[in-house]
Amino acid sequence: MSVSQDDPRPPYRQIADDLRESIERGSLTAGQRLPSGRALATQYGVAGQTVQHALDVLKAEGLLVSHPPRGVFVAEPGGEPASPRSAEYTALMTELDGLQRDLRAQMDAFDKRLQKIERAVRRDRGSPAG
Repeated sequence: MSVSQDDPRPPYRQIADDLRESIERGSLTAGQRLPSGRALATQYGVAGQTVQHALDVLKAEGLLVSHPPRGVFVAEPGGEPASPRSAEYTALMTELDGLQRDLRAQMDAFDKRLQKIERAVRRDRGSPAG
């Protein structure tokens, strides 16, 4: 799977959702080591920071655990609890997603208004002065 520019979700959310679905389907199983961040970035066609953000979301949800320097693993069901900040982190990430959606909608509306103004200016330039 690669990240879709047409998807309204931010890239990190698309990756987190894809990995979450893989865990739920059993494609990724408890105790399984995930590919490196670099490999995931290549797989999804994004920057390493985007992958890290997605992994952080899943760690906060308790679906993944880090064992430096060995890597990131699918958490055991009922295993290692999420950190006390995970609920706050998840809430903040949800709020950030909403803000990003709102910003995209505002930018789309701005682009449409700008295009309308540009068309009006071109039309006015074409009419005779007087």
